[in-house]
Formats: sequence, structure tokens, C-alpha cells
Amino acid sequence: MEAVVTVDAAQRIVLFNPMAQVLFGYAADDLVGQPVDRLIPLRFRAAHRIWVEQFGRTRSNERRMGSQRQIFALHADGHEFPIEASISHSEGVGTKWYTIMLRDVSERVKANEAQMRLQEELHDLADSTLLAREEDQRAIAGELQQGFGPRLRALHEATAGIAEQMQPAVFTGCWRRLDAIRISLEATDRSIRRICSDLRPQLLDDLGLVPAIQWIATDFEWRYHIAVMVSADTCELDGHSSIGVLRIVQEALTNVARHAQAPQVHMMSTRWAATVRYPWRTTE
Repeated sequence: MEAVVTVDAAQRIVLFNPMAQVLFGYAADDLVGQPVDRLIPLRFRAAHRIWVEQFGRTRSNERRMGSQRQIFALHADGHEFPIEASISHSEGVGTKWYTIMLRDVSERVKANEAQMRLQEELHDLADSTLLAREEDQRAIAGELQQGFGPRLRALHEATAGIAEQMQPAVFTGCWRRLDAIRISLEATDRSIRRICSDLRPQLLDDLGLVPAIQWIATDFEWRYHIAVMVSADTCELDGHSSIGVLRIVQEALTNVARHAQAPQVHMMSTRWAATVRYPWRTTE
């Protein structure tokens, strides 16, 4: 059952049903003949009076109230509560009546607010998890570069030095083995560099988002022999947002390689306000 309040053309209460008495905490005898303003928070009274008068001049017989914003009512004890309401008007002999049907939506509003808080908490948790993972990946990439990089280069230089001192005609077998070791070391070095780049592209920290995307596109072409065209607007994002965009680009290219079977990819970025969009188009 809904609360029903009927007012006359002067916006004085003429009917206050039992549900309205429960909802507002007034007895009907206390409000009949009183201005409806007593049920409206002070800051909304003037606007409400004008709105009702304007509604009375329209051809519409019924309209939802507060379609653009949440509306509030005023309880007898002074506290405000959110409501959902609709209004209709009718004419009698020499007068006009406005009937407002309303219900308390406090529980619904609380549930919506709780859901929004939960979504914000989940979003914050996801952000924290992403940042922690990125920091771990940055640390792992640094350890790989600093630990294995110098050692591989030292081994490469050592094998190159030994190979230079050998005459291929005399030490053919050893020279071939050293050359094979050199090739293996170079391949290992490239693999470590690629792993480090996948973990955390150095270009992102050094030059920014767009150069990092272009580098990823070039590396993708080399790996999969799929042409990538990059059309990117220059944009400045914070580190967290840049990482997010970069991961989206990497994941999208990975999906292209696995599922699209396309000879080329066109990657575009366009910035509006504080957003960056990357529409994707694969071309057969």
C-alpha cells in the first residue's frame, strides 16, 4: 500500500491516508488544512511549489516526480528520507486537486550505496593487485637484466675471443662448436630481453606509452609475421593508466595471433578528455 497525499490548488493538504500517517509520523487531523510544505525539506519547498503549479498547467494527467534527481521527504521528527513519487491532477467544481502517491525507498538507496561501495572496494583491490604485480614484474625484469645480461655478454665476448685466436682450418671442430655456443648465447640473450620486455617494457619508463606500443607492434611483427599499423595520438597518462593500456594492447595482439588468423592488424588510439580508446580491426 502506498502513501497518498491529496492537496488543493493552494497546495494545502485535504487527504492524508493511513499509510501516509505511518510514513511521515503525523496523524491526519494534524495535517489536513496545512500546507504540503510541512512534508518537504526547506531547501526544496520553493522549487516544489513552482513545479506543481507548472504541472497543473500541462495536459498530462500524471507524471513521475524527481525523474532527474533523488527526492526527499521530511518526517515529523525532522529527519529526511528518500522517496519515489508520482503526481496526478484532476479538476472539480471551481478547483483543482493534486494527488501524490509515494513510497519510502530508503532501503533501496542503502542497498545501492552499499553495492557502489563494494564495487569501489573491488576496483581499489584490483588496482592494488595490478600495481603489486607490476612492481613484482619490474623487479624480476631488473634482476634478469642485471643478473643474466652481464654474464651472457661476458660469455659471448669470451667465446668470440677464443674463436678469433683459432684458425678455422686447423681447429674446425672447435671453431664450429664455439660458433654454435655463440649463436646459442645470442638466442638466450634475445629470449631474456623479450621476457624482460613482456614483464615490463623499458621504453614505457624511458619514453612513454606511444613509443612502447610502437615497439610492441614491431616485436609482434617480427615474432608472428603479421603486419601491424599503429595510428596513435600522443597522450600523457599516469604510470598506472599507461600500464593498464599497455597490457590491453599486449593481450589484444596475443588474441590476434592465436585466434584471428589475419595478415595485418590496424591499431588506433584516440584520446577524448581523460580516456584513451584502442579500437581494433583485423583485415583478412
